[in-house]
Amino acid sequence: MVLELQQDKELLETSRKTLETLKNYQTPVGQKEMVKEELEKLAQANKIGKESDWEFNEWLHGKTGKPMGARFQSWSVAGYIIAYESVKEGKLVI
Repeated sequence: MVLELQQDKELLETSRKTLETLKNYQTPVGQKEMVKEELEKLAQANKIGKESDWEFNEWLHGKTGKPMGARFQSWSVAGYIIAYESVKEGKLVI
């Protein structure tokens, strides 16, 4: 039990440090345009649905880009919002 608690503390500290590193990340100046283009591709991918627009499907086929899995997935929406806000702010927003 004590060993498990110590491991949990170490994992928590590692996660905290990783989060701080990510919060301080900023998009390099030369890559800002490329990042915006990739965000546009992500928006277009999320717009394509199996039955209607803006379904935010569970996942997209890696080769065809075809929407797969369940529709209206909150983590897909959240991922897009984080990406959008991060591009807008020029750093990772979490």
